[in-house]
Amino acid sequence: MLVSLVICAMAMGRFLFLLLTPRLWQWLGQTRERVLQRLMGLLITAVAVQILVNGLKGCFPILA
Repeated sequence: MLVSLVICAMAMGRFLFLLLTPRLWQWLGQTRERVLQRLMGLLITAVAVQILVNGLKGCFPILA
């Protein structure tokens, strides 16, 4: 029961976020949008590098 409530709450939150996205983009403007895109790219790159490092440590224990 609790899991179903959490799933419904998350679905409603996502729906509201997607509903308000056009207003968010208007508020952000082009410059802030570019800054956010670069920050998200940096974050994704950092996560990818960490996954790679963890994989290499698993394959080559001498690196740990």
